[in-house]
Amino acid sequence: MSSDFLSWAGFNLSRKLDTKKFQPVIVSPRPYFVFTPLLASTAVGTLEFRTTLESVRRRSSGVEFFQGWADDVNFDKKCLIVEESAIQRDDSAALTKDIDALKQISAKKGKVFEIGYDKLVVAVGCYSQTFGTKGVRENALFLKDVGDARKIRKRILNCELNTDLYLFAHQLILCRF
Repeated sequence: MSSDFLSWAGFNLSRKLDTKKFQPVIVSPRPYFVFTPLLASTAVGTLEFRTTLESVRRRSSGVEFFQGWADDVNFDKKCLIVEESAIQRDDSAALTKDIDALKQISAKKGKVFEIGYDKLVVAVGCYSQTFGTKGVRENALFLKDVGDARKIRKRILNCELNTDLYLFAHQLILCRF
């Protein structure tokens, strides 16, 4: 199984495969799966961030894990070309289909290696869409990973703090007159 960001269906399939018949292998740049429907609750403080994460490397899962980016598939040789994710990328933020950003990412390469397979399941996640609207990528707060939820929570807390400071300053002015 391979994915830039492992999908929920792919994650469940990897856990439910009979390890006596199959040798499940996951290739993903992150060692965890994010259950995205719960991210909104973590952003507002209802849930803790860790409640949305599930480790891919759980010992009892019987799944072999390679931390990297699945770059290509050679169907003739039945192998997957993987780039090791040793170089720290900004994986804690939602990816958008920004061509310039993708070029910058691909300019930095980790070690490339091949993994053979008999059966291949490609279970990819998705990119956050901007639909070509100018300014969305720079100004919107996407919600695709825990890092995004943290940014939103921080933004909410900063807005609340600024409001409190404004009200406090306004009360001081009213008290003086």
